[in-house]
Amino acid sequence: MSDSTEFFFDDFFVGSDDPGVEIKPVLRGRVVPMRITRGLSLDDREAAKAMAVRQHLNPQGQMVLDGIDEKVLNVEVLARALKSWPFTRDGQPVPITRQTITALGGDCCDAIMAEMAKLLSAAEDAHAPFENPSDAAS
Repeated sequence: MSDSTEFFFDDFFVGSDDPGVEIKPVLRGRVVPMRITRGLSLDDREAAKAMAVRQHLNPQGQMVLDGIDEKVLNVEVLARALKSWPFTRDGQPVPITRQTITALGGDCCDAIMAEMAKLLSAAEDAHAPFENPSDAAS
């Protein structure tokens, strides 16, 4: 873990002015540059989950999870995370909307989500301690 004593706002908060970061997923054999947010805000994450989670109250008044609609979750996460993509149609930019994300091939959505996961994983790895936990046991 980093022992930096400065805690910069941009290292921890996701604001509406976030310029995002570039990712380059390979979609159908082509590298497609895109920009995504550096992370989802708590509001965005919870809103995406709220749209995808199916639940109900049982007769005892307890909340029961019926399931999670993975498609809805992926569309909601992408709608909140994507800042730009290079797609055009008839010479016009294709807007990033839930409708256009839904029309995007499932394999393409999977590749974008995988790039987002790699980015988040790399950020976590950068803040992980340098020691190997098994070395301490030796």
